[in-house]
Amino acid sequence: MQWFYVENDAQAGPVTDAEFAQLQAQGLIQERTLVYCQGMADWMPLADARSQGFWTPPETVAAPAPDAAPASTNPLAGAGLKPKLANSEGMIACPSCGARVWDNELIPMGDRFVCVNCRDVTLQKIREGVNPLGSNLRYAGFGIRWLGLFIDGIIAQIYSAILSVFFGLSIVNPVLDSMETPLLVVYMVLSIGVPLLYPVFFIGHSRFQATPGMMAVKIKAVRPDGSRITYLRSLGRELASYISLALMGIGFFMMLWDPENRTLHDRMADTRVIYR
Repeated sequence: MQWFYVENDAQAGPVTDAEFAQLQAQGLIQERTLVYCQGMADWMPLADARSQGFWTPPETVAAPAPDAAPASTNPLAGAGLKPKLANSEGMIACPSCGARVWDNELIPMGDRFVCVNCRDVTLQKIREGVNPLGSNLRYAGFGIRWLGLFIDGIIAQIYSAILSVFFGLSIVNPVLDSMETPLLVVYMVLSIGVPLLYPVFFIGHSRFQATPGMMAVKIKAVRPDGSRITYLRSLGRELASYISLALMGIGFFMMLWDPENRTLHDRMADTRVIYR
């Protein structure tokens, strides 16, 4: 079994049963130390884990001394965080320091999430009125963003061609009048709905945060503090991009004179495009 434990207000582990017993014998894990293993509903002191049958120490393990730090002061317990086992998926980068952590280990700090190691520094910056993440952002410029858009355009053209061939239409001059109504509805949904939701899904996804074209040129869309964009905001941003396009493309060219390289739809959705 894999065990996690709290050391110096931070998660440690995983360790095996034998390693866990050794740490307990050394006094590094004590009765009031918060621990977690598969099957537990949440973190709990070692004494509770023992009483509930999760941990049966070997007879050679020395009797542990009381833990001087109360469990209630631990930020992991206060945030209700549960670690994932080592073979689980879902590791992401902390938006502040970039450290790889499990996606359920980020702590909410106002409108942002940070890992436990960044908690105190982030809190101090918030108190001082300083954006704790904004200074680390490298805004993507006009050329790199258009290159990503060009790649996405090629993907869209390939999809459109495949769709036309599948429905038996001419790619150059599709004739929709010959279609039966149900088939026409399906075609319209696939030809309009999928291209609309394509960027919404990829940009709103916590792991991608970028369309395939954006990923190819190593940029992503984020909030002003560097945190991820929700699916709802991603949808609003995509719809706003049609306004940028309707204004003869001027909405896109606004990034040329904006200090943060924002387009019109970036302004409307309050988003930024940065380098990964």
